[in-house]
Amino acid sequence: MDVQIPVMDGVESTKQIRGELGLCKSALPIIGLTASFQHSDLDYYRDIVGMNSCLGKPLQIDALNRAISTAVQHHVEIQKPPAVLLRPTRRSSSSLVDNDQ
Repeated sequence: MDVQIPVMDGVESTKQIRGELGLCKSALPIIGLTASFQHSDLDYYRDIVGMNSCLGKPLQIDALNRAISTAVQHHVEIQKPPAVLLRPTRRSSSSLVDNDQ
């Protein structure tokens, strides 16, 4: 979410999402983006505003991937499909039909 957008900035939007809508960090991860990011501001964005993380612009894709991974790593349940064994079945000779008879 862009931190400095017109009308309702990312800080206010995040506060409303967390407060009024009651969506916690695990229910809806929010990663802020800002051109004026300083690492010392990270605690403010995480603890006061309610963002999961905040990144500076220009955006580095690797940093975004790490932030997304961190935000969701404990909240996503990976479900594996059940293992299915496919084995050929053998028919007994009594179940075969002889069309020549």
